[in-house]
Amino acid sequence: MRTMKWMKMHVCVYTLMLLIGMLGGCQDAVVSRAKCQSDATCNGYTCNKDRGVCNIVCGQDKDCTGGLRCDLNNICVPPPDCSSASDCGGYACDATTSKCFVSCEDDKDCESGKVCNAGRSCVPFSKCTSNATCNGYACDLSRGDCKVSCENASDCDEGFVCNAKGACKKPTACQADATCEGYACQKGFCNTACNQTDDCAVGFVCGPDGKCAKDPLQTGCKSDSECTGGLRCQNGKCVQANIGGCTSAADCNGYICDVNIGQCRQHCSQDSHCASGFLCSAGGVCKEIKSCTDPSVCGGYACNVQRGICLNVCDSQRDCAGGYECQNGTCIKPSQCSDASSCGGYACDIQRGVCHLNCGKSNPCAKGFECSPSRTCSEIKQCTSDAECGVFVCDKGRGVCRSFCTSDRHCSGSLVCDRNDQCVQSEPCTNGDPCGRFICNQDKQACKIRCGGDNDCKNNNECKRDICVAD
Repeated sequence: MRTMKWMKMHVCVYTLMLLIGMLGGCQDAVVSRAKCQSDATCNGYTCNKDRGVCNIVCGQDKDCTGGLRCDLNNICVPPPDCSSASDCGGYACDATTSKCFVSCEDDKDCESGKVCNAGRSCVPFSKCTSNATCNGYACDLSRGDCKVSCENASDCDEGFVCNAKGACKKPTACQADATCEGYACQKGFCNTACNQTDDCAVGFVCGPDGKCAKDPLQTGCKSDSECTGGLRCQNGKCVQANIGGCTSAADCNGYICDVNIGQCRQHCSQDSHCASGFLCSAGGVCKEIKSCTDPSVCGGYACNVQRGICLNVCDSQRDCAGGYECQNGTCIKPSQCSDASSCGGYACDIQRGVCHLNCGKSNPCAKGFECSPSRTCSEIKQCTSDAECGVFVCDKGRGVCRSFCTSDRHCSGSLVCDRNDQCVQSEPCTNGDPCGRFICNQDKQACKIRCGGDNDCKNNNECKRDICVAD
């Protein structure tokens, strides 16, 4: 009988065969995305035709080609031969191909007696006639077995809540936020997941993974290593990194140092703008490379097992872990909903019971919100001056704050407009020339990071899809 151990060994050998000449082995390898026009040149993966590059991770079997299947590590692998499920280590044998499933999307992909959980693994189910024998989960009376994961409280037994990891847990009684480990105390119990920062304790913010984490701008510190998001420790607080005063990348909290002018980069548009051990992620932030063997440690992103690192930006659903969706380069777990009131301005997908993560003609924003060109819903706020509008300016013709930008003039102060229609701080360009292929916005004394035409690019460069590229 073939075992899962055999399958993992086969995966490693197969990966080595595919990448021989590029890789030094099955671990610690670096893989760049090959250019493509069709799936045929992508070694078992599909071609992202919008970007013209091969995908390097999968989320389900349809993301693989040539008879390969998507395994639990988000890698397309050759499935073992089988004559029955007994050959497949808990998974079903596909009778049409005589090949094992290597992960599951539905219970039918599992051998008899097992069900598919939220992590795409086949696990044993327990027979039940009520919730009493299901260890906090609900009994699925239509099937007569206990649920093994949850999406909302209805999947849990009475007195249990569904936490951010999709597990049913007993709520913790509380009288104040202080006992809730970063979550807010509401109605006498600690929250176990968040949809918005109000669900978190003071000093914490709701992350894209549905978990409350310390607000980096309010975090106390003793050294730079205790600060995140490119911040540094000054006077016991995590603050924005200094613009100048660097002699090497060691001074720049993940960014490179322009030694010609002694300034740290404050924004990235490519990995080369980040120090060794960091990659450029969504929002132009350099984030530390995180090692992984599976997506469980990647905060909603997929794990590139061939390289042994977590992805930290997404181009499509395939770059996210199961249960997460790609929105503006970030993997986000959709919130549960029954109507739009709990969706933070977005519409509720009633059929799926989750909030939409973008907007458009088929899923417009909730009342009081508007849809930006990058398909994000932003709250409409009344104003009479720019001072009331934070990072944006006041649209005095409409009497409301702009909630997104399409050009730098929509941003306040020295902020500029990025490709996600957000106003952000870019490189100052008062000294030297740190703007790469973009020009310096002289009015703001800051580098442009998005182009609306070739005039926003330096000579011998042209504007394509908001980015300056070589002619």
